[in-house]
Amino acid sequence: MNPPDKPQELLEAPEILEENPQPDPRNKWGLFATGFFGWYIINVAVWKSISPGPQSHDPLGYILNLFILPGNALILIILASIRRTRWMALGILAALALNFLISLLLGLTTNAVCFVPFLIK
Repeated sequence: MNPPDKPQELLEAPEILEENPQPDPRNKWGLFATGFFGWYIINVAVWKSISPGPQSHDPLGYILNLFILPGNALILIILASIRRTRWMALGILAALALNFLISLLLGLTTNAVCFVPFLIK
């Protein structure tokens, strides 16, 4: 028994879809670095513009500070849902993780320094 003849289009190599190209590694690291450093640059600018000074008691600045973290999370979700900007979202996530790690280490060292006088006899 011979196999049935197949149409010519089934024997040809499938075409690569242009809608979903694989990004090159340089582009991935560029997007990652843009997200990582861009997060710090944008958030420093936002914090400097809305945070009240050390002697100021502006309630509007304190209220606006409550919207920074949800705004960052919303931007992270939006960028992660778009396929072309997922590496940028990963850079932002890495920046948030590094910022969280730095705050944990600062909290531990601050608490350790505060308890030093009680340990010295």
